Amino acid sequence: MNSFELRKAQMIQLEIAKEIKRICIKNKIKYSLGYGTLIGAIRHKGFIPWDDDLDICFLRKEYDRFIAACKTDLGEKFFLQTYETDPYYTWPYAKIQMKGTVYKEAGVNDKMACGVFVDLFPFDNAPVYTVPVAIFKYRFYLKLLQIKMGYSETISKNKKVLRFLMRLLSKFYSVDCLKKKVTSIPVSYKNDHSRYVYDINSVSLIHAKLPRKVFKKYCTAVFEDDSFMIIKDYDAYLRYFYGDYMQLPPESERENRHRIVEFSYDNDEEEN
Repeated sequence: MNSFELRKAQMIQLEIAKEIKRICIKNKIKYSLGYGTLIGAIRHKGFIPWDDDLDICFLRKEYDRFIAACKTDLGEKFFLQTYETDPYYTWPYAKIQMKGTVYKEAGVNDKMACGVFVDLFPFDNAPVYTVPVAIFKYRFYLKLLQIKMGYSETISKNKKVLRFLMRLLSKFYSVDCLKKKVTSIPVSYKNDHSRYVYDINSVSLIHAKLPRKVFKKYCTAVFEDDSFMIIKDYDAYLRYFYGDYMQLPPESERENRHRIVEFSYDNDEEEN
């Protein structure tokens, strides 16, 4: 995407985030801007200039409440994407998409709804000593599911033997069976008073869990032309995942990470 398209995508994502905020306020649901979006709020008072997505995090119970609230409260312009609402969707966490847009990543199933989206990440109770095992199992079954559903980017094309073996193994599972496995793993630890929570979708086996107390208090932060809820202990969260998050990365690393190959939107959206 060029800089104009990127900024347009960000503004659509911002509109989605405002709808999420509206629903959360109405239903008294706690949420926080997360990951790079949270860095953007603290460092840039808005999007990281080269960022192509927007992330919102919840503790699992708040996440479940939000998903339930969307069934009655989500505006008509928006689409809640889950396994239940989109049978071709390959991720076990939800997205809110803007209808009338296309935001297609490389390698995705052509039948999956691919609009401009905001990711919704649940943080689950962490089984402290077995988090890496849980993430490994989760990734294994998720790759099988994505291969079975035609997501071609899940394993590098250079790893031909692994791709062949995973494709072969995927034939022994149904799509429904694999969906049940990837959704059951993160919620399998039932201790709601666990010292740690984790996002099983974390890119790191080591940096996945963090103290539950990080999610105890919330405040607000300016983000573009609005303000959104964030965890008050955002510094601990961001340093855990990113280290010195106030330091800008080298210019060579300032790039869109989602590999968007198609982007379009209704002209009506631009006029509004």
